[in-house]
Amino acid sequence: IIWGYDCMKKKVAVIFSGRSVEHEVSVITGIQVIENIDKDKYDIVPIYIDKYGKWYTGDSLKRFENFKNSNLNDLQEVTFSANANDHNLYLHPESIGLFKKKIIDKIDIIFPTIHGTNGEDGTIQGLFELMNIPYVGGGVLASSVGMDKILMKDVFKSNGLPIVDYFWFYRSSWEDNKEEIINNIEEKMGYSVFVKPANLGSSIGISKAKDRNSLVYAIEVAI
Repeated sequence: IIWGYDCMKKKVAVIFSGRSVEHEVSVITGIQVIENIDKDKYDIVPIYIDKYGKWYTGDSLKRFENFKNSNLNDLQEVTFSANANDHNLYLHPESIGLFKKKIIDKIDIIFPTIHGTNGEDGTIQGLFELMNIPYVGGGVLASSVGMDKILMKDVFKSNGLPIVDYFWFYRSSWEDNKEEIINNIEEKMGYSVFVKPANLGSSIGISKAKDRNSLVYAIEVAI
């Protein structure tokens, strides 16, 4: 016994996927985190959020091969609750009624690895904040600003950080004034340019445009 030292391993919930177009990319990230966490210090509880927003846990989620082979037969749909006094997240079977909450697991800290919408944008971080649960990574504001590429560049500029030239517009503006937007890009930016969605991660919808035809294509892909 080492006095003053907590010998109990902490439980880390690695949460991945979710209702995002980057769902599949997040599977890879989640499993990479699971594989590389120090198992001598932490017990890993995988939590997979499907494209409909349902939460699942199960040991098969810890191996990427099980996703490729559709071998996820041990999954249990779960719901969750929190106790503000002990800063833990409690997992419960989804099928159990509100007043009969069997505890499946107790989580000490959350490691979110969701890409894009509802993961990198501060929304799930806000959920953890409301539940008073410790989690890894940036907080609500940092996540929200970092997710919005336009706002992020404005913050960088206001703090004197160097950034490359950029041009942005809304989808509705593109639908109404394509020619004007193309002319503005060519006048202000020139070629080559990179086109990406303003409010996603950095793994989907990014293209390099070398001329007008590839620019139009890249914008349609991003939209």
